[in-house]
Amino acid sequence: RAFAGIPSVLVDNYQGMRDAVCHLIEHHDYRRIAFLRGPEGAQEEELRFRAYRDALTDHGLPLRAELISGHTNWDRSDGPVVIADFLDARGLRPKIDFDAIISVGDDMACGALETLQARGVLVPEDVAVVGFNDDDEGRAILPALTTVRQPVEKMAPSNA
Repeated sequence: RAFAGIPSVLVDNYQGMRDAVCHLIEHHDYRRIAFLRGPEGAQEEELRFRAYRDALTDHGLPLRAELISGHTNWDRSDGPVVIADFLDARGLRPKIDFDAIISVGDDMACGALETLQARGVLVPEDVAVVGFNDDDEGRAILPALTTVRQPVEKMAPSNA
């Protein structure tokens, strides 16, 4: 996070998310990409959501409100809640109404991925799931989570 008057090394949240959405569109031909939001007012969340919105617009794809979750707390437990909202409350059908999901964070993406699988949705065959952060959990889940990498160890190396 940036703090006024304090030098900072930051992740480019906007470009990282934009690149991920563009990759889904340009290389995998996904057109109905759902977005899992983070906490309201969080700078990282706002930048990542703006990047999602801009990437869709730049590719001539509509911003569909039904494919955008409400604000969450970034947690793994938010993934099942959002998937239940999409499938049960909104009546969205995987592979038909949405073909990919991109999340503001890996934890929530992992929870969403597991919930989709528990409901018989094949990942990535039916719906691709993408996170942001490259957390260890995302590498341990099956299938491994596709994610935007934040090379924190290179941004702030330890001198120990």
